Amino acid sequence: MSAFDRDGQFLSIKAEGRVNEITDNLSGKGTLTYTNTWNDRLGLAISANYQQLAIEAHNNEAGGWGEDNGIFYINDDYEHRWYDLTRERIGLVGNIDFRATDNTTLYVRSLFNRYEDDEIRNKFEFRSFDDTFDDAFGNGDEDTELASPRSPTQSRVALNEVDAEVRKRLEIREIQTYSLGGETVKDAWTFDYEVAYATAEEDDSRNHDVTFRTEDIQEALGATADSPQFLLINTERAETPVLSNQFIFAQILDPANFALDELEEEDTLNEDEEVSARFNVSRESVLGDVPVTWKAGGKYRDREKVRDVNKVFSEADDVFASEFTDGLLIPDWRLPNPAPAFPDGDLTVSLRNGGDPRLEINDDDTFLESNFEDFTINEEILAAYAMGTFEINDLTLIAGVRLEQTDVQLQGNIVSEEFEDENGNDVAASAVTFTLQDDYTDLLPSVNAKYDFSDKFIGRAAYYAAIVRPAFNEIAPSLLINEDRDGIEMGNTALEPLEADNFDLSLEFYPSELSLISIGGFYKSINNAIFPIEFEIGDAPTGVDLSRIPESVRADAGAEVETFINVPDSKIIGVEFNLIQSLEVLSPALDGFIFSGNLTLSDSEATLPDGREVPFLRQSDTVWNAALGYEKGPWDLRLSANYRGDTLDELVEENLDRIQDDRLLVEASAKYQINDQFQVYLEGKNLTDAPEYYYFGDESRLSQYDEFGRTFVFGLRYTY
Repeated sequence: MSAFDRDGQFLSIKAEGRVNEITDNLSGKGTLTYTNTWNDRLGLAISANYQQLAIEAHNNEAGGWGEDNGIFYINDDYEHRWYDLTRERIGLVGNIDFRATDNTTLYVRSLFNRYEDDEIRNKFEFRSFDDTFDDAFGNGDEDTELASPRSPTQSRVALNEVDAEVRKRLEIREIQTYSLGGETVKDAWTFDYEVAYATAEEDDSRNHDVTFRTEDIQEALGATADSPQFLLINTERAETPVLSNQFIFAQILDPANFALDELEEEDTLNEDEEVSARFNVSRESVLGDVPVTWKAGGKYRDREKVRDVNKVFSEADDVFASEFTDGLLIPDWRLPNPAPAFPDGDLTVSLRNGGDPRLEINDDDTFLESNFEDFTINEEILAAYAMGTFEINDLTLIAGVRLEQTDVQLQGNIVSEEFEDENGNDVAASAVTFTLQDDYTDLLPSVNAKYDFSDKFIGRAAYYAAIVRPAFNEIAPSLLINEDRDGIEMGNTALEPLEADNFDLSLEFYPSELSLISIGGFYKSINNAIFPIEFEIGDAPTGVDLSRIPESVRADAGAEVETFINVPDSKIIGVEFNLIQSLEVLSPALDGFIFSGNLTLSDSEATLPDGREVPFLRQSDTVWNAALGYEKGPWDLRLSANYRGDTLDELVEENLDRIQDDRLLVEASAKYQINDQFQVYLEGKNLTDAPEYYYFGDESRLSQYDEFGRTFVFGLRYTY
């Protein structure tokens, strides 16, 4: 934002209110923007904004599904989740532009953003469906559980454990950026340059998560192995299963039956700091009779991220949820089955920081979780490029190449709980710091061509190479060995960057000033796409560095490993259509109406290391957007719809991968210009109350279902 973008003084004030049909709270937003210039030499632009946003979401989830004689059933856990969030954001922007000479403009840019996420989440979890018969009666008879009646839409379990959990979190993020730069023009030469500093901090020092558990439900109800109390699970409506058994619900809706299982307190700080500098030079010239613009430049970026996690886990035998209950049920719950409101997040604050003498710290869990996620990563990138823009009659050709040198230094911890080695000797819990350095160089060519067949008909073609570096959490050298070596969580330090060759081709036709028809095709050949994965250590795929795992642990071929892998070969091919059309061509009565829409159809394929073929991660086969607008006089009206098809969200196993279901969002807005200074507006979002749904392999198998409700926004804008 530069003050020289406008002439003279400019002031804009915007006040906005927001109402959601689930939450009772009114949200507000305000923005002020002011710019001015003096003597056409000095410009000032400032902007300030404040927003408080209330969000409430109702959710149910299933932990996993199993299969028995061709019938799938929930075999892990089932949860209700209720989210009550207040997000507060303050933003400030201050920019100064100075025309030092007729040829040189200098600028200072600054930004500050503070974001607070105040969240309470209640979770009610029906636990361990697959093992619940054994847990209830200890008879070890697996056939008894498997013989329990099941149908494609109904099953039953001898439920024996339920958790009531609350998480209260205040996450504070602050971002600051400062840059100093400018542009100098000298004859045919243009130079631009900038140095910048950015820092970000995420403070999670006010978080706690407390779980209460009721156990031995069958015993409490007087049930036996010959006559158990079954919880009936009806999945006829897959997104929202219905549970039934009045005796079990009477037991689990009493907070006095829930004893403290664990209190988790968190004091985590993430710090991210970046220094960068860039320099570009361009020159206008003629090569023969062809106008050419040459451009070259370089950029240096040095980024360091430090994650320091500190957690304390505590336990007690004689602390009950009834001490922290302000209400039994969540009001206006939108999903089937009762959703308990206990424990209360505001009341459980009293347990933090040793606030209850009945609590005892669990030293093992505290040690493991306070060391595993710590890491320091430093990433240096040095890039240089050169390119030329050639104007050859009706053809514009841009060709260039970019060279990037990346140097990464990683430091994390190898953490293991106490276990016995292969000789039966006790190995104490430990944390060992691990350091790794890696560097790689990438050469990234690109060619873009535009051909003007006529004033209204344009063709475009492009090829470009690109890389995407692994996210810090994916490559972090952190490793956790837990649950007696049966579970291993780790980053993969052997990850390679994603590499892609991209090909685009399109044709554009402009029948009139307010019309566009275009069609385009694209193809992407991708190497080393990064996917999350779970596997048994004895079946480790190539490209996973297991050397940091102790040999005695690697000897346990059945140990489960959670990490990330490179998928060697992926492809995406697709076609895109765009249409913008003024409807006045159909009838003069439609003057002011305009339609716009686009449709993208694609097909993707990724071949996993075990040979299984899956769609590319989070790539939808069908995406479309359509909007009908009216703009004439003081009115500006819009009605729009946005559709995204199914996408692969997470790998689990064949027929049970987690899929994000398709979703259609409908929005509308109306703006009315009262006069030159004042405008009022009204917007409706998610007007069809579309939920968000994830499933395991088939839409009949719930993974996650969220309802957010409709939202209405109203506001006033003043411009001077």
